[in-house]
Amino acid sequence: MISSKINITRIFVDHIKSLRSETGNHGKEIVTFFLIPFLISIWWFLDRGTRFSMDSDILLIVLSIFTGLLFNINILLINFAKNEVNLKFRNAVEERKRALSETFTNISFEILLAIIIILIILGIKAFSGILLHLATSLVVFLMCNYVLTLLMILKRIKVLFDYEIRLISQNDDTSRSKRSA
Repeated sequence: MISSKINITRIFVDHIKSLRSETGNHGKEIVTFFLIPFLISIWWFLDRGTRFSMDSDILLIVLSIFTGLLFNINILLINFAKNEVNLKFRNAVEERKRALSETFTNISFEILLAIIIILIILGIKAFSGILLHLATSLVVFLMCNYVLTLLMILKRIKVLFDYEIRLISQNDDTSRSKRSA
C-alpha cells in the first residue's frame, strides 16, 4: 500500500475526468491526448530507436524549469480563486469554480508528468537493447502528452482571465450606473 501522503492516483483520475468535452464525450480528447502521442511514440520506436541521448540533458533542464513555473501558476490560481470580485455574479460562480478546479488539476498532472519524465530520463542510461528503445518511446509518449496538456492549460488560463476581465468590466459598469443614478 502507498502512503496517503504520496498517493497520486487522484491527480490522474481527476485529470482524465477533466478531459471531457462540453457534451460529456471523451472520444476526441482520448484520441488527442493518448492515441496521437501513442502513435508518435510507436513511430519513434520503429524509426528512430534510441537517438535521443544528446537531447536528454536539455530536456531535463527545460522540464525542471517548467515544473517550477507550473508550481507558481498553481499558487497564482489559488490566489485567483480567493478573489471575491465575482461573488456578486452567483450564476457564474459554479462555472468559475469548475474551471479553476480543472485547471489546477491539469497543472498538477503536468507537474507530475514532468517528474515522471525526469526520473525516466535519469534512469534511461541503465537500460540497453529493447528496454532502451521502450524507455525512449515512453519518454516520447509522455513528452507529447506533456506538450498537449500544456497547450490545454494555456487555453484554460486564457479563458479564465478573459472571463475575469469580462466580469470585472460588468462590475465596473454596474458601479458606474449606481453612481450616476
